[in-house]
Amino acid sequence: MQRILQDKQITGASGGVRVASAAPLSHVAVTTRGSQSGVRAQLNGKAKTERMTRPMQTIRLLTWVDAPVERCFKLSLSVALHRDAARLEGEQAISGVTEGLIGPGEHVTWQGKHYGIKLKHTSLIDGWRPYSYFRDVMVEGVFARFEHEHHFAAMDDGTRIRDEVRFSAKMGWLGGLLERSVMRRHLTAILRQRNAYLKEVAEGEEWQTYLLTDGEIDVSDQGLFKR
Repeated sequence: MQRILQDKQITGASGGVRVASAAPLSHVAVTTRGSQSGVRAQLNGKAKTERMTRPMQTIRLLTWVDAPVERCFKLSLSVALHRDAARLEGEQAISGVTEGLIGPGEHVTWQGKHYGIKLKHTSLIDGWRPYSYFRDVMVEGVFARFEHEHHFAAMDDGTRIRDEVRFSAKMGWLGGLLERSVMRRHLTAILRQRNAYLKEVAEGEEWQTYLLTDGEIDVSDQGLFKR
């Protein structure tokens, strides 16, 4: 406003000097509102940039399974096994690949309750290297970014599964606080719960119920994301 009301000296045709009048009050009000909108846009842009540049939280878990690597790899792709492992959260596949084994370039949308809130999470398989690796990434959901790498290594008498999850939250600085406390703890608990169930199924006879009818996958390299 100070800039608008400041007197300006303008040289006229006759060589004299006249003083420009101050801007009308209505113009000042519009300018003020416009400035507030600009500030809000800048803050929103800054928050978005912060989410994208803030280091992602990383969770790493190792699970030993006394079962062949091919079986463990396929069970990790089973929509039914994921649903059964997350029964406490009431997870259901509601669109995309909703049964059988998900494969390269395919997606699935999950819906379940977390902390009493019904949430959706759509993930896409964008990395594929049977039977040692695949990656799923969030394409829509509550996170700013989310990616889960699944590594499988055949050992002498079993399989070592290594999970690496990287994520970041929305909501600016508040999301940063939630990442390091609530979200990290909750995601780690879900991963341990899922891996414990996969281990139980793979080491027993129950794996057949998940794979005998839907156990075929595309074992070719799809040219997707590679590490």
